[in-house]
Amino acid sequence: MYKNHIKFITNDELPNTSGIYLLYDEKSDLAYIGSASNLRNRIANHRSNLIHQKHPNDMLQAMFNMGCLCVRILVTFPFLDKKRLKEAENLFIEASPAIFKNPLVNRYKSVPFHQSFVKLMDEDEWNDNNHIAG
Repeated sequence: MYKNHIKFITNDELPNTSGIYLLYDEKSDLAYIGSASNLRNRIANHRSNLIHQKHPNDMLQAMFNMGCLCVRILVTFPFLDKKRLKEAENLFIEASPAIFKNPLVNRYKSVPFHQSFVKLMDEDEWNDNNHIAG
């Protein structure tokens, strides 16, 4: 089992501050970037929804069910208003094509998970799927 699996990270291990977090699948290299004014509460909310099979993001639910959904805290902010926190999250999301092989699952809420999606995409495929000029 993965050390940072969302199911096994305790609330005490998570910061009680605002910040940016990453949920990622160790097997498929799919990832989700999120922000929260309270990281501990937000990760606990994700965990509860996932355990009870009620997560609104079908892809995150499938990643959790396969047993490889892990958590990383990317950055914490002691004091940051919601607007600036969302701006920081968007910066991480915009940088994601340079960091991750696959598109983030943030953009695919409520889309059924298909194993065929978990293939590596080349730059042209990424641009075509995200309507970005290459």
